[in-house]
Amino acid sequence: MTINDDILLYSVPPSFYSQIARLALTEKGVKYRKIIVAPGPPNYETYQPWYMRLNPMGTVPTLVVNGKVIDDSRMILNFSGQELQSHTLFPSEEALLADVENWIEEAYQIPERELAYGSEKLKKLGAITNRKRLKILRKYRSRQTDMKEIYDNKIADIESFMQNASNTKHFEAIQKAIHQKLDWANQALSGREFCCGKTYSAADVVWTVTVARQVMLGNKPFEGRPYLEAWYARMKARPSYRQADVWERFKPEVMLPILLWKYKWSLLVALTLVTLITLGLIFGFGGSGI
Repeated sequence: MTINDDILLYSVPPSFYSQIARLALTEKGVKYRKIIVAPGPPNYETYQPWYMRLNPMGTVPTLVVNGKVIDDSRMILNFSGQELQSHTLFPSEEALLADVENWIEEAYQIPERELAYGSEKLKKLGAITNRKRLKILRKYRSRQTDMKEIYDNKIADIESFMQNASNTKHFEAIQKAIHQKLDWANQALSGREFCCGKTYSAADVVWTVTVARQVMLGNKPFEGRPYLEAWYARMKARPSYRQADVWERFKPEVMLPILLWKYKWSLLVALTLVTLITLGLIFGFGGSGI
C-alpha cells in the first residue's frame, strides 16, 4: 500500500502523544504522510503562525484527513480507531467499550509533561528551554495581533505546567499516582492477553506507549508487576511496535538524520542539538510536544 497524501500526520518521534497516534494508525493499517514539526530550536515550528492556525495549542500530533483537522491525540485515537479502514479498536459491546474507555482515561490522567520536566534530570535545563519557548511565543503574539488570544492561551499553558513541574511535592504526588496506576494495571491484566476482552483495542495502544514512557524515565514499571511485564512483552512483539517507532529510550540516531535533512545544518550544530535531544528538551518528549 502506498502513502496516502490525503492523510497527513504532523508529529515528532519522541513525543508521547505522537506515539499514541502513530501506533493507532499503524494498528489500523493506515498509510499516511509524516510531517516532522518541532516545538524547540532552531525554528520552534509548532509555535509558528501557520501551525498555530492548524493546531491552536501548538502541540503535536495533528492529523489531517481529507482536509479535516484533528488536533488532539485522544481525538485522533477515537477517529482512527473507529473511522479509518475496516476493523475497529473500540468494541461494540457496551460493557467492554466502557472498560476500554476507563483504561484510556487512567492513562490520560498522567500529566506527562510535568512528569518529565519535574525530574531531576530535566528540571534545570527544562526551565531554561521553556523560558526560551515563552520568549518565542511572546514574539509571535506581538507580531500576529489577530492571533493574540491563541498565543495568550499557549503562554498560560506553558507557565502553568512550568509551575507544577518545579513543585517538588506536586512531582512526588505524580510519581506516587503513577505507581498506583501501574499496580492497578498489573492486577487487571492477571489472566488477560489484552487490556480489555480477547482482542487488541485502543486501550492496548495507549498503555503500550504509557508503559514504554515509564521505562524511558526509569520508573521501573515491571518491578513486582509480572502480569504487566508479560502483557507488555506481548505488545512489544507486535509488528506495530517497531513500525510505529515506540520509544523506550532516547534515540539520537533517529533524530540526527532528521535534523541534517530538515535543517541542512553543519554536523557540529546537529550533534549539539542531538545532545539536547538526548536530554529530552528539544523535541518535547515529555508529553504533547509542548
